[in-house]
Amino acid sequence: MQNKDKTQDDLAKVNLEIRTLFQKGDRDLGMMIAGSIGRPRGDQISWLLALCKHELAEQQQRRFDIQSKSSTPTQLAQQDRLNKWKDCESAWRRYLEEFPVGAGAPHGKLLWGYSLANLGDKEAAINAWQDVSRPMAPQEKAARLFLAKSLKDKK
Repeated sequence: MQNKDKTQDDLAKVNLEIRTLFQKGDRDLGMMIAGSIGRPRGDQISWLLALCKHELAEQQQRRFDIQSKSSTPTQLAQQDRLNKWKDCESAWRRYLEEFPVGAGAPHGKLLWGYSLANLGDKEAAINAWQDVSRPMAPQEKAARLFLAKSLKDKK
């Protein structure tokens, strides 16, 4: 393209080749960009996924609680509720395993404890809430210890 002897047709051919090259490699280029962004954003993506699973479990729990007040919940409703909490627990556990020192790890552990408690694994929930080894506000430490004590008292 730097050659002064090139004609407009030559320049058009070169531009067409460049466009074709980018179009053919668009998918590969997209994968390469997504891969380079994926790891740095992995913490945020995992956090948001776990948070979405938690919200779905909370919604299912509310539906189950409402149904329980008016009638005996069906086996299907009970299983749906447990499945949502299992998905939630799994998402929080994965997040905490992959990003143990991530920005959301302390709060993730709190929400993981909620999912464990809703699955009936009270000991694991208490252990999750009693782990105050990460830096956090004194109020949050007190709240976690209160949750753990409250769950112990319900046993």
